[in-house]
This record gives sequence, C-alpha cells and structure tokens, in this order.
Amino acid sequence: MDIEQLADALYEDLNGYISSVQYTNTNTLTIHFCCHNWRYDEQNHCSVYCEPPESYLRHFIIYCYGVAEHDIQPASSGELTFTDRHPLLWDYNTQKGGLYYSTATTTSSYELLGRIWAAHQHLLSDWRPMSRYINTYRHQGELIFGNDGNGLLANGPKPLLDAYQHALSSVLKTRFVPSVEMKGGVKALLFDAGFVICKHVELQEIFPETEISADQGNTAY
Repeated sequence: MDIEQLADALYEDLNGYISSVQYTNTNTLTIHFCCHNWRYDEQNHCSVYCEPPESYLRHFIIYCYGVAEHDIQPASSGELTFTDRHPLLWDYNTQKGGLYYSTATTTSSYELLGRIWAAHQHLLSDWRPMSRYINTYRHQGELIFGNDGNGLLANGPKPLLDAYQHALSSVLKTRFVPSVEMKGGVKALLFDAGFVICKHVELQEIFPETEISADQGNTAY
C-alpha cells in the first residue's frame, strides 16, 4: 500500500489519528498514524468500516523526506491528502513578488484589509496567517495600509497576490512586481489540522499481532 491508497480509503468513520510525530536532523519527519480496519464495498465503490471480528486498529508509519516545512502534531484526522496542487505549495513552486500601490484612495486601511482577508480565507483558510504576507505598520498610533500615497501592500506568491489584487481592484490600483521564480519540487501532505511540505513520502504498515475491539481503538491519545 502507498500513501495515495491510504488517502483513498480513509474517511471519518475509521477514526484516524496521528499518535506521534518525530523530526530528525536529516529533514525527515516520521508520523505514526492509526485508524480502524476497512474493506472495499464493491457495490458502492468505497471503503467501509469493518465490523467485528474483522475490526482492529491498523498502524502506519509515514516517512516524509526532504521536509521543507511542517505544522503537525498528534491529533485526530478523518482524511489525508498527498498532492502537488494546493495553495500551501505556492511559496515553493510559483513566481514570487510584491504587490505595490501608487495612487491615493479614500478607502480606509481596515476596509482594504477586510477585502484582502476575505480573499485570503477563501484560498488559504487557516493554513497560513495573512500576516505572513501583508505589509502593515502604524504611524502615531494610526494603522497604515494602502493609504499612504504609495508603497508595498504585500509580498508573496503571485497566485495569492493576484487574488489580493482582484479583491482591491474597485478601490485601489495596484501592480505586481516579480522577484524570484520558485521551483521547489515539493508536495503537500495534508491532514485535518496539520500539514507537511516535503519532496516525497513512503508508507509502511505495522501489522497487528493481535486484534482489538473497536472500543479499544478509541483509547485517548
């Protein structure tokens, strides 16, 4: 079994969870992941929870190599995805640059930030904070953002700044200035509440020596 096959089979009723995470100094992350056993339902073309006596806890070790970034800890996860197409990867595989403005606007900094926040949440939700990209400061206690005549609004990957630019298009004229082209060759391993950005992943299953009941599989972790 590989990581894609596990991702296809996993769903909420299997009660998946990350039991431990270990990071080494060789950019390798080891994730211990457990879930209940499943079988493939030929009629409905999906995996389904196994009833006793076939119900037992399955234990997998996920090896992540060439780790560029991670934000992950022990937690439940009803789904996982391994993909090369996700907004989290924009910092590693797209054009980067800055979004600048050079015209005056009557729109308040708070409204400008609100428009950008809505665009940011649509794309990145809580995966990354907006503060990672935007350029704000205070002058004599007043928030300055997009209302100082000219300046830098945000730094970041072009797809994200394109969304910011579109959100502001009716109230502020902006332009994107490219800086560097990123070619990271990485993928994203996504859990319900965490992620790993890495080059590749290997999956190993530790086969159970004894079967346990479904109730035992819900032990706190």
